[in-house]
Amino acid sequence: LGCSDEEITCEFAEVIRSDEPGAIGLKRSSIQSLEDTKMGLLDVRQRREDQIHSLQGEILRIWDRLKLSEAERQQFTPNEDLTRETVKTYETELDRLRTLQSQRAQSLTLELRGKIAD
Repeated sequence: LGCSDEEITCEFAEVIRSDEPGAIGLKRSSIQSLEDTKMGLLDVRQRREDQIHSLQGEILRIWDRLKLSEAERQQFTPNEDLTRETVKTYETELDRLRTLQSQRAQSLTLELRGKIAD
């Protein structure tokens, strides 16, 4: 063809990203829309990662406070993905643990008093 790879790539990119009538490919506005969608999804991903990390920390603290066995802890098996369902699974476990903690509040308080007295 007599053109360098760089020239061909640049020319191809211009044809693909052209707003000209009859152009093949995507319009610049479509590309921008896709970029905006990508950025929005990355933001959702970061928020969910942060939310799951926070929930994990709270769950671990309550597990430790309640002295739950490893077998009891392993019954909680959330997915590794970042879906709404996964976040809901963590929230449900945290709600369950808070209820359990409330039920055991008196015995936890007595135990803590005993440690302070020693």
